[in-house]
Amino acid sequence: MEAFLSTHPVLWAIVLVVGSLAGVVRSWLAYRIIVRREEEHTRRVALAVMRTNGPHRAAVVRAAGQLAPVVTRRRP
Repeated sequence: MEAFLSTHPVLWAIVLVVGSLAGVVRSWLAYRIIVRREEEHTRRVALAVMRTNGPHRAAVVRAAGQLAPVVTRRRP
C-alpha cells in the first residue's frame, strides 16, 4: 500500500485529468442524446401535423401531445 501512495505526483495528475475528462465526455454525450431525442420527436410531430387536414388535425395534435418523449437516464 505504501508503494501505491508514494507514486509520482505526475501520475496522480494524469489519472485525475483522464478521469475528469471521461466524466465530462459521458455527461456531454448524455446531454446530446437527450437533445437529439427531443429534436427527433419535434420533427416527427411537425411532419404528422403538416400531413393532416381538416377534422383529423386536432386529433393528431392531441395524440402528439400525449406522446411526449420519455427521457430516462440509467445509472450503472
